[in-house]
Amino acid sequence: MLEVASGFRLSVILACHNRKLKTLACLQAVIDQVGHLGSRISACRIVLVDDGSTDGTAEAVRLSFPQVQIVEADGSLFWCRSMHLAQTYAFGPDVDFLLWLNDDTDLDSDALVRVFNSYDSLLEKTGKPVALVGSLRDPVSNRTTYGGLYRARWWQRTKLKLMEPGDAPLRAVSMNGNCVLLPAEIVNSVGNFDERFEHAMGDMDYGLRVIEAGYELWVMPGFVGSCGRNSTAKTYLDKSIGFRQRWKHIVSAKGLPPRSWYYFTRRHVGVFWPVYWGWPYVRLVLSALFSAFSRQRG
Repeated sequence: MLEVASGFRLSVILACHNRKLKTLACLQAVIDQVGHLGSRISACRIVLVDDGSTDGTAEAVRLSFPQVQIVEADGSLFWCRSMHLAQTYAFGPDVDFLLWLNDDTDLDSDALVRVFNSYDSLLEKTGKPVALVGSLRDPVSNRTTYGGLYRARWWQRTKLKLMEPGDAPLRAVSMNGNCVLLPAEIVNSVGNFDERFEHAMGDMDYGLRVIEAGYELWVMPGFVGSCGRNSTAKTYLDKSIGFRQRWKHIVSAKGLPPRSWYYFTRRHVGVFWPVYWGWPYVRLVLSALFSAFSRQRG
């Protein structure tokens, strides 16, 4: 019988920006649920990177949760680089597990207990450490919003689709980083978030790197909580706004910044990466030209 998680040391990392109430609620849930783990956990470190919040988040966290380590940044890091910074503070040789959380995640009351129960079961099943992803649902529709990712067709190297959680664990090829448990062995092998990514893509890149390093990535059964999906309104995917606005959004840090997209496609696509890299920008231009042509004909 393999040893499972017992008396482990956990580090939790989060990033925030101007979502004070959600950040406080998420931290409260984590602290409460760490208590539910009882003797299974011997130590827990929580590191929060506040990337330039102006709504008093850092002050409120210090007042309510003095045990949380806050790292303040100037607002230029965005999510991926904030998480990279948080991990540099949170992970070391004294840590057995690293837990990623988005600060807008509303965890179910038994989420962390189920996360570690799922990990223990998978460790016994596979005989080696695995990365474990928790799925999230929309708080209104109950539809899956974030979780594990799969590739529907092998040639669609960058088109990763969201997985529906089942009653049993499911294998994935990558992940959203909203709720992810990583054992120390995997973190030591794969490393930190790649800080060349600004906001998005860093979590998907990490999931693919986990697989490339020879480890397995699993989606645990059911949901761990709720988190609304970000709207596409006023983004480069919003066809109701003009081309100039869409272009400004696609090259921004929260869109599909060309340099980050270059690193992602170059690393994960293969020899045809230039085609995959250029296609989203070409498609946006073609879409604008087609719309202009249609208006002229109309």
